[in-house]
Amino acid sequence: MSQEVEPTQIRQWVSLPQGSLALRVGSGALSAFGAEMRTAVGHPQKCVIAHSASAAEDIVELLKRDLTTVGFTVEKCELPDGDEAATLNVASALFSALAEAQLTGDDLLLAVGDSGVMSVAAFVAQSWCGGVSLSLVPLDLEAAVLSSVQPRALTVSPVQPRTVTCPGVARFCFVDLDVMPVDQDDEHAQFARALMVTTAMAENVTEFSHVWDTAEDLREGNADALAEQIASTIKVRGRLTSSTAIAIRQSVNYGLDFMYAMEQLVLNQPRSALLADGLRFAARISVAKGDLDIDDMLAQDELLEKLGIGSVICDSSAEHMIAALKAECFRSTNRFMIVLPLDISRVRLSSIDETLLFEHACAWCEAHRP
Repeated sequence: MSQEVEPTQIRQWVSLPQGSLALRVGSGALSAFGAEMRTAVGHPQKCVIAHSASAAEDIVELLKRDLTTVGFTVEKCELPDGDEAATLNVASALFSALAEAQLTGDDLLLAVGDSGVMSVAAFVAQSWCGGVSLSLVPLDLEAAVLSSVQPRALTVSPVQPRTVTCPGVARFCFVDLDVMPVDQDDEHAQFARALMVTTAMAENVTEFSHVWDTAEDLREGNADALAEQIASTIKVRGRLTSSTAIAIRQSVNYGLDFMYAMEQLVLNQPRSALLADGLRFAARISVAKGDLDIDDMLAQDELLEKLGIGSVICDSSAEHMIAALKAECFRSTNRFMIVLPLDISRVRLSSIDETLLFEHACAWCEAHRP
């Protein structure tokens, strides 16, 4: 008679620029949530739960009950979903909620939901009373893989998007696969898989090979494979963002610069496909420059295909595409450079010849026309 195998639960520390993150990943990762939160602060007193509007009420209430059981007085603060949460205005509203709850630097802030809520919570936690302990409960894979160690930059105004940044500051992150969408065609899951490729290219051949070997399981949503790869990807991204070398820290943006640039030009297309196209576009430019081996470019292409991440369809011109790329770059710097893969394990911010860029932009636009 076969015994039922317990699902994998992973507990590990992840390096952050200003400390470390206690990461818990797997089915049932929230089972010890209350007990762990009791040790998150010196003595449990007050906690504010900042949660996405779309977060399931039963999950938020369960977390509130667990916190109350171990001695916290809990207040809830509902925030918008997604991009609407990642703004300075929402940060101001959360500051007001913490003030109303009389939260101190010795208390706890818990963020529950998507990447927008987790990112705005990181900014607020870093600033409130010199720093308040932050715990995260992501409810989708994008939030888990991206925002746990690399909070999204906050938007000041429509003409100044993603201009206020902060490092990862969370002390705990619980990635419970039981409370996330089981459909691996879910956009957040596909985006997370694209980030796994981005991260593997920036790390080393061993990490790339691991994603390759488990690609089918990841695409099918195998819980154990997902738990292991999520933990590995978060750990690598934490190490990259904590590096003392700015060139290495910039490598975590591989593909993201293209995605953010193009999403204003290519409307109503999945971010996962935009990110994947950013990886393909950057790899082709790097091959043309003589930096990346063509076999590595093809390996990246095949891995994205194995993971089920497609391409966008759009009707754009090379001129508009280049203008969008430059606008995204000049939003935060005075130099036009793009993150390119020079090798598997070496991804760097690089300059590009204008003629070469135009040729590849023309080819990309032609290949993606409907």
